[in-house]
Amino acid sequence: MNIQKLSLVKKSIIGLVGLIVFFVFILWLINLEVFDEAPSAGVQSVVQPHQMPASNENGFIYLFGMNTANEREPTESGKKLISRIMTNREKRGSDNLLETDYLEILGGKHFDKGWTEPFERCRSRTEYGCLQKLTEQIKTYTGDEARLEVMSARYQTLLGFKTYVTANKPSVTTPIASYAPAMTLQQITAAELYHNKDYDGFTHQIIKDIKFWRMLLSGRNMLIDKMVAIAALWNDIQYISEGLRNNIFDQTQKALLTQSLANLSLDEWDISESFELEAQSLYFMLEGLRDLPESGSWLNFSLLQPNATKNFHYDKYLKPIMKLSKLNSYDFYRELMKRPQAYNDSLDLGLSPSNLYNLGGKMLLTNSGWALTSYISRVHDLNGMISLVRLQMEIEKSPNQSTKVIVENSTIRNPYQDKPMDYDPEENWLGFDCMNKESSCRIKL
Repeated sequence: MNIQKLSLVKKSIIGLVGLIVFFVFILWLINLEVFDEAPSAGVQSVVQPHQMPASNENGFIYLFGMNTANEREPTESGKKLISRIMTNREKRGSDNLLETDYLEILGGKHFDKGWTEPFERCRSRTEYGCLQKLTEQIKTYTGDEARLEVMSARYQTLLGFKTYVTANKPSVTTPIASYAPAMTLQQITAAELYHNKDYDGFTHQIIKDIKFWRMLLSGRNMLIDKMVAIAALWNDIQYISEGLRNNIFDQTQKALLTQSLANLSLDEWDISESFELEAQSLYFMLEGLRDLPESGSWLNFSLLQPNATKNFHYDKYLKPIMKLSKLNSYDFYRELMKRPQAYNDSLDLGLSPSNLYNLGGKMLLTNSGWALTSYISRVHDLNGMISLVRLQMEIEKSPNQSTKVIVENSTIRNPYQDKPMDYDPEENWLGFDCMNKESSCRIKL
């Protein structure tokens, strides 16, 4: 009896092992390269390189080399850094820049440490009263004045560029432009003009600043570029609001500022091109990934079909989020309220037989981090902030009329709902609920 039981167990084990081997064989067979799909028309469109402007006309190249040594020219340094990235990609298989690359091309390191470290930036997207806070710092600022003078001149040159387009074929390791000095210079410049009561210079600086960052927001740039532009514009919008509250602008200056406070256009609020570039980076990474022994486990990469993964990603993630990005603020809000999880759900890999094909690619996409609605929310929140300051100007034109009545009857309304902006008469706050919960969408009258 025991022998029969052992024989039965042995046969069961052999049968189970046989089933596992057969399953693994089928899994391997259906994921051979020969069964990979052709890239869809949508994927082919995404990976097409875009037209780059001439290097000396592209603000991206200038900013990329802006922290070069005083005696070196930023555009030339930027061109050399981009060229070195391409060389590293071809020779080493990785396009990251080494410390020796920066030292050779920029002429050194930490040039900007002496003037940036004594200054603490203020985030207008989450804080209120940044202009006043920055002005208090200017009173006691003791940074590297010589380098600050060079960088301030470079920032003004940067603001003069009419185009800003990031380089083609970015990868997950491609270095990004260093925005930190530029963002610090934006705040120092505004604070100095405000502190010195040069309100005409302050007005023209803000207008120049807004024009540049709106141009960057509307261009074919990476998501990080767009988010920096939103942060910079949020600073400028709050500076205008604080200036209005402190009654520093004359009628001519207000008229000029009003022109800069036009609501965002479709080209500016639609950030779908940045999602294309993020996808482009992912798609280039997928090329040849399964052939790299150091890439990961056999399960993840021997069972990966690169083109099928791209096609699946385009249909599942990229196409819907690009369509969502083109909606105006009102329709965007309605769509998210109607389907709150539709754009943020992670990929569910169930036991469906269809999931066995390109299993490695689908497992890779479960960790791709494509919950992007919060980024779209930021740009619509910014648009709402522009409306808030325009409403603030409208209120100031009628000092003898009830603020509550003006807010309730104004055509400038909550960007997401057909109702007036929120008004707190006790604390004098004017605002609305941000879609991006990390932000603060309010100003003080």
